[in-house]
Amino acid sequence: MPPNGISTVPAPIVESKRSESPRFEHTFKSSASAVIFSENEPFNLRSNFCGFATFNIIYFGRSWYADRKAFIHIDEARIRAYCHMGSYLDCEIRQVREIRFLPNGMHIWLKDGKHYLIAHLRNGYQLQQYIYDRRPKEPMPVLDKEQTIAQLKRLKKQQKPAAILSSCAFLLVFPTIIGASWLTGWRELGEFDGRDWVIFAVMGVSVVALFVVFARSLRRYANGSDEAVKLSEQLSRQILLTAPATLDNPLYIYVDDETPYCRVTVYGIPNSEKVYSTVEEVDPNFQLFRTEISEIYPNMDALLKDLDEDMIEIPVP
Repeated sequence: MPPNGISTVPAPIVESKRSESPRFEHTFKSSASAVIFSENEPFNLRSNFCGFATFNIIYFGRSWYADRKAFIHIDEARIRAYCHMGSYLDCEIRQVREIRFLPNGMHIWLKDGKHYLIAHLRNGYQLQQYIYDRRPKEPMPVLDKEQTIAQLKRLKKQQKPAAILSSCAFLLVFPTIIGASWLTGWRELGEFDGRDWVIFAVMGVSVVALFVVFARSLRRYANGSDEAVKLSEQLSRQILLTAPATLDNPLYIYVDDETPYCRVTVYGIPNSEKVYSTVEEVDPNFQLFRTEISEIYPNMDALLKDLDEDMIEIPVP
C-alpha cells in the first residue's frame, strides 16, 4: 500500500479508450441504424429520429465529457474525488455514512445527506474496505420499530408522484418527436421551410424540458429511495443485534461487523459439548426468521472452522 494512501490514476481507472465505451457504441449504433432504416423504407423517416439522436448525443456526450476527468484519492483521513457527471467530493473519512460498491463503481453517502457516484472503478470493494477500516466507529441510533415502519410507509407514498412524473416525461418524448415529424410532413431537414424550422425548434426545446423534468423527478425518487433503504437497513440491523434467541440454550451470536444482513446463533445441547447453529434474517415485515439450521458439531472449535472470518461475536440478548 502506498505510504500516502490509495490513489487511483485517471487513465487506468476511468476507461480512456473511448472506442470501448458501451455508451458511445450504443449511441452511434442507434443513430446509424436509424439512417439505414430510413433508406430502406418507402417513406423517408430520417427526420423522425433526428431529434432523438441529437438528444442521445448531447446526453451521452455530456456524460463522457464529465467522466473523462474522474479520479479518486484516499489517504488516512480524507477522500477527494471527481465524480459522475462533474460533481466533486472533498470530505473527511469520518463524514462518510455509507458506501455501496457496484461491479464498476461506488456510491458514497455522507452524513449530511449528499450522495456521490464514482463510476468506472475496478477496485471499488477494496476502496470500500479501506475507508471502513479508517472510519471511526459510532453508536447505532436506537429506532422505534413502529414509528420507523410508519415513516417507511410515508416515504413510499411520497415517492409515487415523482415516479409517475418521471414516467410521463419519458413517455412523452416519443410522441413529441413523432408529432413534430408529422407536422413537418415527414420532410428531410434540407427541405424545411420557415414553419418547419419553428416546429423543429419547439420540438427540441420540448424534448430538453421533458428530459429536465424526467431527471429531476428521478433524482427526487432516488433520494426518497435512499432514505428508505437507510432506515430499513438500520432497523434490520437493530433487530439482528437485539432480538432474543428463537431457541433454547443460546451460547453465542455472531454478525458481520459492517453489514449484518443475517446473524448466526450458536446453541448448545444440554449435558454435552455438542453445538449447532442457525442462520437468521429479517423479512420485509421486519420479523426475524430462521433460514438455515446446521448439522450438530462435536464441539465449538469444530463449528468455528466453518464460520465466516468476517463474523464477530456480540452479547446474547
